[in-house]
Amino acid sequence: MTTFIFIVIALIITHVIYENVIAPSLRANLHYKLFAIRDELRWLKYNNPEELSDNVYDCVQQSLNVTTRFLKFFDAAALFKSFRELKQDQKLTKQIEKRKKLIESCKLKEFTNINQRIGKILLYSLMVNSGMLMLYVIPLVVFFIATAEISHLVIKVVLIPEKYIDRIVMPSGLAHTH
Repeated sequence: MTTFIFIVIALIITHVIYENVIAPSLRANLHYKLFAIRDELRWLKYNNPEELSDNVYDCVQQSLNVTTRFLKFFDAAALFKSFRELKQDQKLTKQIEKRKKLIESCKLKEFTNINQRIGKILLYSLMVNSGMLMLYVIPLVVFFIATAEISHLVIKVVLIPEKYIDRIVMPSGLAHTH
């Protein structure tokens, strides 16, 4: 029981440190990266006004602004809600596809790189914002995988022919000799 209490206290301390020190620092770093990408996008538009249309630029600029605004809220729950919403709302899915095609219409290599980097930052944000969740989820996943493996092994043990049971399962002093 004492060990359990120490584990719980350690988890609480780890959680507080992560949520109040580590995660905010990581989020700030992600924000700075988004601001740098925004500056690159503006510079790209300034240097390539013909290749980067206003519609494409505005679409990505809006995506950057929205991503910057909700970065700290994008966690596993938000991802699941997004997934569910996209499955249910065909109108939204069509709008996203339209925006995707618009962005893909720009053939500037630097622009494609910018769009991919925004996606990576959002993925990192998901990991940062769900960081402590992983501390709780990973042991559960390991437990369920181990339980499934043990169940398969137990079923195999049940099917061991009798002539092997003494050698495999029974303690050596209790083994029945034939």
